[in-house]
Amino acid sequence: ISLRIRLSIMAAALSGALGSALALPRRPSSALSLRRRRRHTSARPRRPSSSKALAVGDVSLAVGDVSVAASSSLVSLSATQALLGKVAFGSLLGTTGVYWGKAAFSNRKENTDDSSGSSTSSSKETTTSRPLEQYGVLAANASLFLLLTARWLESGHFPLSNIYESLMFLAWGVLATQMFVERKAAGESGRLLLGALATPTALLAVGGATLALPPELQKSAALVP
Repeated sequence: ISLRIRLSIMAAALSGALGSALALPRRPSSALSLRRRRRHTSARPRRPSSSKALAVGDVSLAVGDVSVAASSSLVSLSATQALLGKVAFGSLLGTTGVYWGKAAFSNRKENTDDSSGSSTSSSKETTTSRPLEQYGVLAANASLFLLLTARWLESGHFPLSNIYESLMFLAWGVLATQMFVERKAAGESGRLLLGALATPTALLAVGGATLALPPELQKSAALVP
């Protein structure tokens, strides 16, 4: 009986040892799986919170509004420049016709005034009243000045970057010189001769810039150093 008891005790001990030996390796595997799960969850990108998403959306909307406003301002500036160019061309076209007409008939008028003895009264009338053609020159000069100013604001540099701006600046310079010299011109014939020469020059410059040049060459370009 004692042998049976001993053998049963030894068998129970061996079975317990075997069971513990088989059960022990399973615990590290569960621990490793937990670690792997933690690493996997930590490696996943975190989703931004709702407040951050709303902030990013607001910034994108603000940038879009600024870009739309900038594009609309550029479109309005280009439309204003086109309108000012047309006003300058129309004013110079009408003023050139007036100057040429007066210059052609000025000699006949002076001869008739000399024969009738009323040259002094006519000269006084012409000096006291401002001629119509001078208003046309003033309107064309103001339109070109505003056009060049708008180009300056749009490009950020002095408007002499291409042939379009150079022609417009040339026309404005010719008209400004004409307005300055007309004040010191001696006699009506000298003033009409100056206008008959200066206004067609400015008209050709503006007409060549607005009508002859393609739209690609009329756009403002950056200055190349």
